[in-house]
Amino acid sequence: MNHWLNPIQLSGKHLTLIQLERGHKSALVEAANDGELWKLWYTSVPSEETIEAYVEKALADERQRTALPFVVYDNHTGRIIGSTRYCNAVAEHRRLDIGYTWYAKRYQRTAINTECKYLLLQYAFEQLDAIAVQFMTNWFNFKSRKAILRLGAKQDGVIRNHRIDKDGCLKDTVIFSIIRDEWKLVKKSLGFQLQQHPNSKPTDPVYETERLFIRPTIVEDATFLHELMNSEGWLQFIGDRGIRTVADAEKYILERMRPQQARLGYSNHTVIRKSDGAKMGGCGLYDREGLEGVDIGFSFLPQYSGQGYAYESAAKMKDLAFNEFGLSQIKAITVKENIRSQKLIEKLGLRFLEMVRLPGDAEEVMLYRL
Repeated sequence: MNHWLNPIQLSGKHLTLIQLERGHKSALVEAANDGELWKLWYTSVPSEETIEAYVEKALADERQRTALPFVVYDNHTGRIIGSTRYCNAVAEHRRLDIGYTWYAKRYQRTAINTECKYLLLQYAFEQLDAIAVQFMTNWFNFKSRKAILRLGAKQDGVIRNHRIDKDGCLKDTVIFSIIRDEWKLVKKSLGFQLQQHPNSKPTDPVYETERLFIRPTIVEDATFLHELMNSEGWLQFIGDRGIRTVADAEKYILERMRPQQARLGYSNHTVIRKSDGAKMGGCGLYDREGLEGVDIGFSFLPQYSGQGYAYESAAKMKDLAFNEFGLSQIKAITVKENIRSQKLIEKLGLRFLEMVRLPGDAEEVMLYRL
């Protein structure tokens, strides 16, 4: 018998959505262990103690034709990294929810969620002919609320005292939706987001500000990096790094930037303008030889200077340094002649300490700390 929700498998570049089976229990627990996600009281991520009930409830809803649960499979590593599902489906009205979505911590804030939702929304609107797709999340799950808005969904409202949780607390639920007439524009937006990091590793985080995408620099940025490192401002204030060709830039990325990214989780980041995808500059946190601690740095092509992009990206990196990467302090260095850089560093809240000379440098630089 043909039903509205039928067994499917959805595949993208980074991930494949495979129907949940009982045999996936141990892999799901292993994924949830990355970050001990079940400790987040406002989510429904399974633990070793709850995985049995979690899977059985999902499969029971599937038998009732109200849900279609998936595991999220990383195409690059061959590992299960999370779960998601269609749920609360009403075939008569061609409406359903996308929910119960979670990923191992190292995959959060990466291309994975964007591609996962793109696949689910595309199938819902283009194959199931859904008239609306809904998202629900706990009022206190602020990360989830922001992620849903980034998809292009609109907030419909808040249901007060919607549920009683296991501790007897009354839970408010925030409701979002994307309707059929909005899908074409939402699809375009999600596709654009995926294009901003087409060759990045799936574990590379992509950060956002109001105007910018900020992601780790990859080999495919070599042409841009070659231009940046040979720009007048770079050569005058940072110095000649001997990057004469695009091949030199590729080597610099592979030997200097990517190893630190793999080791520490942060390094140089390429700053991309949301409105047109232009690669404008670099901003990052650097474990620099001869300098104790981590310093924050930034540099932009001349045509993008004076528009607030450097401060916007650097402020984001500063926030990440303390709240994402757990650093207790950051430093910054600049030459005495770079007055614009000094002003930006001070605007970030760093204070001048002393003049220092780094290994291999002929001149002293100004050292700041926060």
